[in-house]
Amino acid sequence: MVEVEIGILQMPKELYDVIIRQKNQYEDREHAEKPDDFSKDLYNDTSYLTSFKRYIDIPLICLFYGLYKSRELPPERSTEISFGYTLEFGAKATDQIDLFNNLLFALWVEKNPVPNEYSALIGYRQRLYGFLDRLQDLRYITKVMIPFYLQKANEPNDEKSFVNRLKFSEYVKYEPIDFSPEYLALEFFNVQKEFMKYLKIEEIDKGAQSIDIDKIAEMKKVGITDQLERRVDNIEIRLRQLIKSQITTKDAQFWDKIMNHELKEDVENRIRSKLHANPMIKESDIDIFDFFTIYNYKSIMSEFWIIFEPIFRSKSDMKGQFEELTNLRNALKHNHKLTPFEMKKGDVTLMWFEEILKNY
Repeated sequence: MVEVEIGILQMPKELYDVIIRQKNQYEDREHAEKPDDFSKDLYNDTSYLTSFKRYIDIPLICLFYGLYKSRELPPERSTEISFGYTLEFGAKATDQIDLFNNLLFALWVEKNPVPNEYSALIGYRQRLYGFLDRLQDLRYITKVMIPFYLQKANEPNDEKSFVNRLKFSEYVKYEPIDFSPEYLALEFFNVQKEFMKYLKIEEIDKGAQSIDIDKIAEMKKVGITDQLERRVDNIEIRLRQLIKSQITTKDAQFWDKIMNHELKEDVENRIRSKLHANPMIKESDIDIFDFFTIYNYKSIMSEFWIIFEPIFRSKSDMKGQFEELTNLRNALKHNHKLTPFEMKKGDVTLMWFEEILKNY
């Protein structure tokens, strides 16, 4: 994930008013240094704003609300969104944007199911990776994505919007009205809950006191990674079978014709090590394909592309997917923790191979 530091940010006037008012209150206090967090004595004890520790937290909470409420994907175009009101924060928000991007990825997958036709998979993959590239572009994040969802949090642009009600929450004492702090907190929770339900993300019953929430969450992650690893193993076996059947059928003497010396040396070194450690094994019993790695698969398919082109169509796409598959396999086999973003991305890579291999 790219490091995200939010500098100058465009925002709706209503949100600008909320933040600038807080800044002015500090600047008006004689000899007072600007603190990192809000002083609670400036607000009612029940103010919704007392929960924010940094100025940037206000746009961030509106950012998430805008996503939850709208359930819309950000614009594909990179044209900057301007409201005519800007503030400079100079605040790091890497963790928050990382979480936000994971939710966006899940939303993209929900709105864009994997096509059944192979011919449509290439376009699907191009759209997906274009989307993922935008989520790693700091300019796009700060100039397009964040302003887009701040605008959604400010709709409708009247006293009913979340931003406007946020602005007036500090004036509420005990009145049960729709911009009271507890109402805003409940509304945020509800739209978040409905959004997660829309994405089909299972929720854990937080009311069950006997359940260790962290342990269950970790168990879920382990379950997902176990499934990914089994699918990787299955794809590796099926790729080996496909390559072996396609190459040996076309040319039984293929190994003598290989021009990629690095590939040849890599495989033959593994065979020699196997024979040296197991003198009871005869060289004639060796199946050369058993000593190929996923990386070797990509190399031999590239060298004999004329055989595999009818199956994989695009050499560049094939190479790119093998890179993703190799990275995923290495992470799983070395017990590296995968982020939800990496899990989703790995799932798409595996589906790409599975859709192709199911026909062979």
